[in-house]
Amino acid sequence: ANAVLATALSLQGNTAAAQEQYRAALGVQPDFEPAIGSYAMSLAATNRLADAESFLNERRQRMPRSARVLAYLAEIKSLQKDSGTAQQYAQEALKLDPDNKEAMVALARDHYRGRRMELARYALQAILDGFGTET
Repeated sequence: ANAVLATALSLQGNTAAAQEQYRAALGVQPDFEPAIGSYAMSLAATNRLADAESFLNERRQRMPRSARVLAYLAEIKSLQKDSGTAQQYAQEALKLDPDNKEAMVALARDHYRGRRMELARYALQAILDGFGTET
């Protein structure tokens, strides 16, 4: 319930209250990945990229097999203009979960931010089409 309220507050522009509700949701369920990502991106949206990175690194320590946490971390590193690390984290996430859409989107966004348009387009097309015959 807290995560839904946080999303509604965020959409209304009440970032501080939304962040409080994300923290409350994580207090109830610390491994709730959607709230982890939403909270980190909320921090990033308020120019608190270092706080978002620290938060995600702490969650990564608790959840080392979480592809989603790595994908969220890739997005933050991309926003920090650290494309090499962003690409590395996204690739690690895809090794853990080859179908992880968050990691694929993080790759595409990082390519876009770096003005590597063909690679961004390729990454987005791969999300739509899937990789190989199993998808």
